[in-house]
Amino acid sequence: EAALTEADCQWFGNRQERMYAARPTGVPDPFQQSGDDEAELAQIYAFEAGLAEWWLILSYAELDARLDAALADEPGGDAGGDAYGAADGEGRA
Repeated sequence: EAALTEADCQWFGNRQERMYAARPTGVPDPFQQSGDDEAELAQIYAFEAGLAEWWLILSYAELDARLDAALADEPGGDAGGDAYGAADGEGRA
């Protein structure tokens, strides 16, 4: 039976710590890059999705575009939704 570890924990603080630990040396944190919470959250989602250069994403719009591009590159990929599962940006404030 597999044991869960802290690396499996989805508590926001642990997710945040994993992202910051993986951040390349010398890259400014999201608040230095943009000054708002959206950049940090977008970067966490991008990091967890395994996007290349996730630390450069500063908004949900950038995240959605990068995810769409990644999905379009996949065989049988569908780039019709956004990072939150809504088609064409619906359902997000």
